[in-house]
Amino acid sequence: MTNRKFYYKDVVSFVRSDQSCGFLPSDLPHIIQKHHSVEKESCLVFLTNVTDKSSRSMFIEFDTKYFAFGAKYSFDTKIGACYETSLQKVEGLLICEGPTDVNGTTCDQGCNRGNEVCRSAMGDNQEFCVSERTYKESCDDNLPCSRNLECKASGDKKTCQCKQDYEAIEGRCLKGQLPLGEICEYDSQCMGNLSQCLQDELKGRRVCSCLKGYIAIGNQCYKSGLVLHENCRGDLQCTGTENAERCNTVEHHAQRTCTCNDDYIDIGSKCYKKNRRLYESCERSEQCTAYGGASECKDIDGVKICHCREDSRVFNGVCLKSELSLDEPCYIDGQCLGARNATVCGGKHNGSTSLTCQCNTGFLRYRKGCLQENKHLFEECEIDDQCNGTSLVCREIRNRKLCLCKEGFKADVEHLECFKALKTGASGRNYQSVLTAVCGVLGFVCIIACSVVIRFVLRRREQATKRIDENQKTSDSSSIEIHNSPAENSTKNVDQETKKKNFKIFEPTEDVYNEADPVEEIDSQHVYNISNHHPTFILIIYLGYQILDRKFGKSTISGRLILWTYHYQDFTAFVRSEERCGFYPENVSSFIRRGPTVLSGSRCNQGCNRLSEVCRRSSDVNEEFCISERKIDDFYDNNLLCPRNSECRMVNNFTSCQCLEDYEALDGRCKKVGLTLGDTCDYNSQCSGTINASLCLHDRIRNKKVCSCVNGYVAGASNCILGRSGCPRGPWLTSKRLQVDKQLYEECEKDDQCNATSEKEVCREIRGRKLCLCEVGFIEDTTALKCLQVNNLQFTGQEIIQPLHNEFAHRCRKNAIHTLLTLTLNGHPFLSSDIQAIRPYEYWSTQLYDLEY
Repeated sequence: MTNRKFYYKDVVSFVRSDQSCGFLPSDLPHIIQKHHSVEKESCLVFLTNVTDKSSRSMFIEFDTKYFAFGAKYSFDTKIGACYETSLQKVEGLLICEGPTDVNGTTCDQGCNRGNEVCRSAMGDNQEFCVSERTYKESCDDNLPCSRNLECKASGDKKTCQCKQDYEAIEGRCLKGQLPLGEICEYDSQCMGNLSQCLQDELKGRRVCSCLKGYIAIGNQCYKSGLVLHENCRGDLQCTGTENAERCNTVEHHAQRTCTCNDDYIDIGSKCYKKNRRLYESCERSEQCTAYGGASECKDIDGVKICHCREDSRVFNGVCLKSELSLDEPCYIDGQCLGARNATVCGGKHNGSTSLTCQCNTGFLRYRKGCLQENKHLFEECEIDDQCNGTSLVCREIRNRKLCLCKEGFKADVEHLECFKALKTGASGRNYQSVLTAVCGVLGFVCIIACSVVIRFVLRRREQATKRIDENQKTSDSSSIEIHNSPAENSTKNVDQETKKKNFKIFEPTEDVYNEADPVEEIDSQHVYNISNHHPTFILIIYLGYQILDRKFGKSTISGRLILWTYHYQDFTAFVRSEERCGFYPENVSSFIRRGPTVLSGSRCNQGCNRLSEVCRRSSDVNEEFCISERKIDDFYDNNLLCPRNSECRMVNNFTSCQCLEDYEALDGRCKKVGLTLGDTCDYNSQCSGTINASLCLHDRIRNKKVCSCVNGYVAGASNCILGRSGCPRGPWLTSKRLQVDKQLYEECEKDDQCNATSEKEVCREIRGRKLCLCEVGFIEDTTALKCLQVNNLQFTGQEIIQPLHNEFAHRCRKNAIHTLLTLTLNGHPFLSSDIQAIRPYEYWSTQLYDLEY
């Protein structure tokens, strides 16, 4: 027992507080504070089961006996909870003696309605305010229980117990199992274990609410923050996935799950905006489903937007399929890019209104493709219908199909046209065979100006005409038969001449001049001027030999040609002029000159070109002129100078300029051959010193042409090693990526590209087209597609003489005769399979051929 007197409320407050856990019994008088002093009240505290007053202790039971108003009240006092099991367990007893009334306040003075009731004291008719009893406190009729409690028998005494549906919480009976939203004071009042009593800021009071992470749906708390595809009961739960805030029943599933919002699409556990249009932002291609056909999400310049598929393009804000092939349905031309030359979207000619990809204008339909129409001579083709006009057909030559002249027509290489071949005469004379033989004899200048053979007609002396007429009468034939063999024609016709004149074939015919009518000679006795000739003969001028005399008609071409310097501008200017139409040969006073002539008209005192000219005195006018150096194989005399890297030698009984040892004649100049990898060069044929380094290509670093490795090899230290580098699908010219190894008649830009055939081709422009053609001194073999050197030709009966372009004659009056001039330089031999070698001679002679169209 403690000697100190306490007040009831102070003791009860201590017993219910945390201080009652682990208190020392010896310190109890000092621990219980005095806060509630009540007049005429005193209490004593008794402890039992105390074995050690200095041991930390706890109450396991605390009984109260209160004497007041002439009555005794016994009840248990609720103690605070202690969780330490090692504490000394003691029991307490509180005995209080109170006043005869609670606080001396009578009922008529007014009681505290919160915790007092009005009762009459025992043996006293006066009513006093008596405090209500709390949970588990003793009670009777004079000491009623507080609100929400009722006085029930508990053993041999009565105590205050909570009413039904109420729970004892901290000595008070409060309503329990409160639904969500109901006013509360403690969490335990709220129904279930997913709710608690929280402050409602809107209502300004505490109400039962769901725990954090849960939301109220009706009177239940459900987990919130559910992600896409999780089971749910309401939309408010679905907050774990952006744009997936709908709780819906999915097809084939009875349970509701979180789904994407409207206008969103479920892709890989995420919700993306759907029906995105062209150029709108996106993350996945499945979003791009709006009108316009932009069905793919592409990263363009770091931004992902809806765009067309790989096989489609944007046309006027709409994606349409591109690269469409022939006959595929289309809407606009830009779609038709899948077939070459079929880029037109148009209607079919069968009356159908549907649009399909069609061939372009200027192209024709062939199988599953479109081929270009109006192809010209030597252009590549596949079928005859591509070749322009009625004189061309598509034929294959050396694995290339080209538009070539059809049978009965001949090719004009210089102007890329076909002309109708000359017909055989009434008496069976074959013009082609004769010209082939003659051209074989002439050799060097059979094609002046890049293989164009110049035609002209002139009249011969009447005396020659009379002689031929006498031969014809003698042989009982209206004309001399010309056969297909050039040798036969030459021999047969010349034999008829020699019967009368006693000169042999291929012998000089100086007496032809002697028997001819007197002619006027200008500048030199070797200049042959034509006058008083019969209007039915053609003159072919060649090196000092007479083969045939034949009749022909009126002339249409004339002019002057300076032979030894290769200046034929004067002649071609006349040929292209109106004067050529209907001229008479007697009007041509000086046609061919013998001997060196002025290269450019420059006199020595005006200055010569030191690189290619020397100063020499002309025997014709007794003045000094600038004379060009001789080219390789040109004949030589004291007035002419051989070019660099060459010397004058005797070849076939005459002197000519020949290359030094280790040099080779290329384009009329002597170039060093046997060059090795990396050596400076001009032609492929120079590069023969290193295996697989036979190409002369431009080196961009050294800015010059050097010997380079062929395609498939790369340059090592001093040789070419198998491998690849640089441009694909070559070989190429490295300076501009121009493809090389082009054949004859293929389109080009530079000479170096034309090296696939004989390496004698150059790139020249003709009628707006740049083609690989033979260089000067070589002739195009249109059958084998290669260049043949004129002085090494071997004839096989195929005519290589080519006419002037029709533009030279089409303005002439109707039925005008188009004729041929063939020239050769003095001193140049020629070998033919049909004709013997011709000896050089010192003067020119003339022959006549009978030709008809």
